[in-house]
Amino acid sequence: MAGSIYTLFRSIAAMAAVFLAVSWSGPAVAAVCSASIFAAITNHVGCQIGATGANDSDTQLDDDNLFSLSNGWTEINKVESFPGSEGALMIDNIVLNSEIPQELVGGRWSIDNVVWDTYSTIALIFKDGNQNVSPDAYVAYQILEDTEASETTGTFVSPFTNLNNDNLKGVSHITLYGNLAAVPLPAAFWLFGSALSLMGFAGWRRKRMAATA
Repeated sequence: MAGSIYTLFRSIAAMAAVFLAVSWSGPAVAAVCSASIFAAITNHVGCQIGATGANDSDTQLDDDNLFSLSNGWTEINKVESFPGSEGALMIDNIVLNSEIPQELVGGRWSIDNVVWDTYSTIALIFKDGNQNVSPDAYVAYQILEDTEASETTGTFVSPFTNLNNDNLKGVSHITLYGNLAAVPLPAAFWLFGSALSLMGFAGWRRKRMAATA
């Protein structure tokens, strides 16, 4: 039961993230992800793309106002060799490019939940080191802690494609970042959440009325 509630919460949170991306245009430099990039990894609640041509770093994430947080981003761990692990971050079950075997194009990520003891917001960032790639920037995913387990996990495919043929391009590194601050939520989020609650209540009421009819 707890697992199904957690899955439902993730689904609602993901819908809320999409809703916010469409309805709220805050001051963030980081761009909203396309639907395909948003869906490139599982178990996240938000996706943004950094400044064009920029590599990820504490300062760059602050400058990009990533997830509306303009300061306080801190690199926790980075994995550059696959499969591999550094501290709280592990990348395994990897899938390599069939044409360029050295290129990582898929796999599984795992984050030790201990990071949420220190940070309120966690971001998993993917970067491609090659040229002629879209997007030409880092891609950031906001991760929600799986409170039913000791680690939070998901799968991924590369969010990067070749500009010439749309084939997947390899990931050069995956980095875990944390921020002590929580992501600020605009009023639209609460309106959306209220609407979801009302729809849920209406559905429950209809079922109750049908059962007693």
